[in-house]
Amino acid sequence: MKIRCMTEYDKDVKQWVALSLEFGLGAQADTEIEAKQRLMAQIDDYIEEAKGDDYWLNRKAPFESYVLYYWLAFKSLWTNKDHSAIFSQSTNAHA
Repeated sequence: MKIRCMTEYDKDVKQWVALSLEFGLGAQADTEIEAKQRLMAQIDDYIEEAKGDDYWLNRKAPFESYVLYYWLAFKSLWTNKDHSAIFSQSTNAHA
């Protein structure tokens, strides 16, 4: 399973926010790398807890997060430049 994720700097709280589209999970930290690491750890824990109950493996992020994710993906394709805000986490979970 490939889990789509993204990061964004939140000027209101002055921290980086990482979000998982598939699970609606989020993490924040002072650096982008730390926010990604926290989110990936949260995803691993979430999947471990959700094993055996597919309902929890299909919880999605808000629509606005999908719009932002795909806008960033389109922008990176258009400019032929990888956008560091978009990343994915692979897992062995079935959903």
